[in-house]
Amino acid sequence: TADASQPSRRTPGEIIINLVSDGTIIVNQRQLTLEELNAILTKVGELYKDQAVIIRGDRDARYGRAIAILDACAKAGIWNVSFAAVPGGPEEESK
Repeated sequence: TADASQPSRRTPGEIIINLVSDGTIIVNQRQLTLEELNAILTKVGELYKDQAVIIRGDRDARYGRAIAILDACAKAGIWNVSFAAVPGGPEEESK
């Protein structure tokens, strides 16, 4: 959750990367290794400039794994990256 979250406006071709709390990476309902994600992002980055990527993670997702995904995006030349969040602040998390 985040106080500053805003409704997203999906754009065609967005890549949504889901990060599960155990570190699993899922794209288009397919589980990927970090190496497979790197290969996909590299191809996409070569073909589509300004490719949008959204990273969605479980509340307990591993921070280091999120950094690895950001690094994969950077290596592929993809800089249009955002994190998905739902409205709510710290008070919401204590419920």
